[in-house]
Amino acid sequence: MTERYRPNKNGTGYLGTSDRYWGWLYAVLTTITTAVITTATITTATITSLLRTAGAYSFDPGGATTVAADVLAIPVTHSHVTKTTGAIAEALTLANGTKGQELTIVLGTDGGGDGTLTPTTKTGWATIVFADAGDQVSLRYIDDTVGWIIKGSFGLLAQPTIT
Repeated sequence: MTERYRPNKNGTGYLGTSDRYWGWLYAVLTTITTAVITTATITTATITSLLRTAGAYSFDPGGATTVAADVLAIPVTHSHVTKTTGAIAEALTLANGTKGQELTIVLGTDGGGDGTLTPTTKTGWATIVFADAGDQVSLRYIDDTVGWIIKGSFGLLAQPTIT
């Protein structure tokens, strides 16, 4: 796959890669000069790494997984996690993610106890309580200083409690 620099009127540009499986990848690049672009081959992996480092890229590890009752750690290895709670309250944990990572957590089965999520690093909130099946939250990991922020939440009976 080879990318080609395409300048815009305002001096920025994007790299586009034509691939019948991936379509077009557009990345706004304001810090890479035309000279760098014309003297080197830039791979999609390099662009992705640069954008992720700059915080301009959403990292989606992809896939979905389930977490059984009484398992307290919410994995950051998938984009979508469906949790089952046990009969008693659970103190759920969430490790730091990767810059730009997006994660959706859903309470799939309510076993009777609430699941209270407390991430290692977060900004603007302290905990989320998953009380009813269907409660869900979408998070984005900014960096190791800001941590996880809430993009949105939804509940079938009521919104998850966010403190």
